[in-house]
Amino acid sequence: DDKTLSDVAIRAGSLEAKEFILFKWKELNLQSVTDFIKIFFNVCGFGRYDVVEDSSKVVLSGHHDLKEKGSLYIKYFLESLIRTSLDKSCKTTITEDSVTIEFQS
Repeated sequence: DDKTLSDVAIRAGSLEAKEFILFKWKELNLQSVTDFIKIFFNVCGFGRYDVVEDSSKVVLSGHHDLKEKGSLYIKYFLESLIRTSLDKSCKTTITEDSVTIEFQS
């Protein structure tokens, strides 16, 4: 169900992903988090992604073939990661095959 999916995604984003980032890069910052997201999409097979950064915001867009549940998982996972690692709130838009997350840089 959606509650279980969100719980698992939030835990993975706030704990496991954060621990991996600290192990690999030894610090939590915008660069280490975006490097992790690159691995999340490219190596873990979650789809394709794009990151656009400027002086005021970061926009992450991911496209996948995992349907609606996949979009929900990625949404909760990335929001949790960004909130707990960077202390940033997100504006998120999802479709059946994409997730776009915007937050202040």
